[in-house]
Amino acid sequence: MAGSTKATYNASMSRSQSWALAAALSLTAAGCALAPYWLAAGRVGQGASFSGFLINPQDGFSYLAKMRQGALGAWGFLLPYASAPGEPVLLFVYYLALGHLARLLGMPLLYTYHAARLLGTLLMFLAAYALLEVCLEQARARWAAYVLILFGSGLGWLGLPFGIWGNDLLVPEAIPWFAGMTNAHFPLACAALLGIFYALLDRQTAQSRRAMLAAGCSLVLAVVQPFVLLVPLLAAAGWGVVEIWRQRRGRPLVEVVRGQLDAASMVGAALLASLPVLLYDLWITQVHPALRSWSAQNRTPAPPVLETLLGFGLPLLMAGFALWRSPESRAPGPRLLAAWFAAGLLMVYLPFSLQRRMLLGLYFPLAGLAGLGLAWLSERGLRFVPALGLVLALGLPSNLAVAAAGVTAAARMDPAVTIRDDELRSYRWLEAHATRRALVLAGPTGGNRLPAFADVRVLYGHPFESPEAEMAKSLVAALYGAGEGSEQLLRVHQIDYALYGPEEQSLGSPAWLDTLRPVYRVGEFTLYQVPEQ
Repeated sequence: MAGSTKATYNASMSRSQSWALAAALSLTAAGCALAPYWLAAGRVGQGASFSGFLINPQDGFSYLAKMRQGALGAWGFLLPYASAPGEPVLLFVYYLALGHLARLLGMPLLYTYHAARLLGTLLMFLAAYALLEVCLEQARARWAAYVLILFGSGLGWLGLPFGIWGNDLLVPEAIPWFAGMTNAHFPLACAALLGIFYALLDRQTAQSRRAMLAAGCSLVLAVVQPFVLLVPLLAAAGWGVVEIWRQRRGRPLVEVVRGQLDAASMVGAALLASLPVLLYDLWITQVHPALRSWSAQNRTPAPPVLETLLGFGLPLLMAGFALWRSPESRAPGPRLLAAWFAAGLLMVYLPFSLQRRMLLGLYFPLAGLAGLGLAWLSERGLRFVPALGLVLALGLPSNLAVAAAGVTAAARMDPAVTIRDDELRSYRWLEAHATRRALVLAGPTGGNRLPAFADVRVLYGHPFESPEAEMAKSLVAALYGAGEGSEQLLRVHQIDYALYGPEEQSLGSPAWLDTLRPVYRVGEFTLYQVPEQ
């Protein structure tokens, strides 16, 4: 990406050297986001293996389940966590595409997933540097902001003794490094967001090329995280109004408005590219019965204000100081960063079901403004490197806590992040022997994992993606606690196979154990086939 004509560099560092340093730092940060997985895999004892997921394993297995459908050749998505998934639809295309890629490369799904996560994280960090290059004129402010983006976090760890969890500990979308550690689509969505804002600000690259960039990034965002598109659109609108107001003095209004047509064309390109996808998503989640239920359950409420403030920590304080005191914050770039953060925060606390998702990427503008604040203070006697080091050091415990929690869980063989060898063998037996799209009865954990390893459906497996999730979960419990005549009950619900392992044993000892034929037994896990009547 081309830099701004206003961008300045250290006299001892050329632009190519700056980008080389940015790339090296990005690789380091991305490697740090991969390291906890490598450590966790090496800490699991005998009889089990690492699941491959440290953050929200429930969603992790659902991503693998989507990739599996792609690996089997599908471009239409079917909910594997529904007994009646309905017709295939064009959703979750990114994970379906990763599945196709895994098949073409002959790579395991899990390895493909983590490779995509690593590459997405690198792209996110490099896109962040490109945006800072056109946003911040001062090299010192730019590098401070970039280091905060790569390694910074908030002060959520300070709230732990009081039972307060900052969003830097619970909301991966809010912190870049945390997002890169969590899944494959958060960093890609962040990179797309950054690309849209870059297209708005850069004036050296040809308008047509920037319009293509805005369109491409908005299309990517519409595919992987569609609702977040509201943030850049709202931010661009607010920023445009402010720019017109600031430039109106002594100039004809028509001339001032004309000066904003370039940014308006970027917004138009973004809308043209993403609107068909957004309208399709809105329509299909209303008319498709299974997806309508999924959409109704897909609620991510905003964290309390105190948790948000703690989660952004010292960078929030530095950003506020920059807006209050730094003259550089009055330039178009920093004003756009401020508009981005304000628009995102407004969306987080508007009354709708996806509030928390709007935190995605908000640390980027915050870090940019914090870099300005640190640079301004350093010009007035504050020692720059120690001050930046202090901000980083006070955020580091949150990142370490997030990583350590997962590695420790793997070391103690927590069933949330590990898979018993016998459990995995039972899943693979189904992969090899069950008919395609067979319906399997399993406990909540097994139901969540099974579609990631075999082309099967389950009665319940995900709190959002299983239609009528609470009812489905209750039905699973009832079937494992059923008495006389329970075999007929399984036929009524068209169950093909039933898994009975330690989790299922905790749910009950159903009468059908004595009437059904076990088709596979390994360790404490048994698979039963329900014969057709």
